[in-house]
Amino acid sequence: MKGREIVKFKTKLWKRSNKSFATTIPHIALLEMDESKEHDIIWEYNAKLQKWCFELRERRRNREVPPDD
Repeated sequence: MKGREIVKFKTKLWKRSNKSFATTIPHIALLEMDESKEHDIIWEYNAKLQKWCFELRERRRNREVPPDD
């Protein structure tokens, strides 16, 4: 995306149990992901912005969450 363009879209939220929900991540949000490799989605809450953000990280062999670079 160029500059400070904002792209918004909505996705459905499914209730899985009393305390659990699920959603899908649209392909447009995954365009830079190498689909031949496995990835983890790292969720981070930004208290200042009061928003959740996510980051895709290539999964390492030991399956642990990779440290921040």
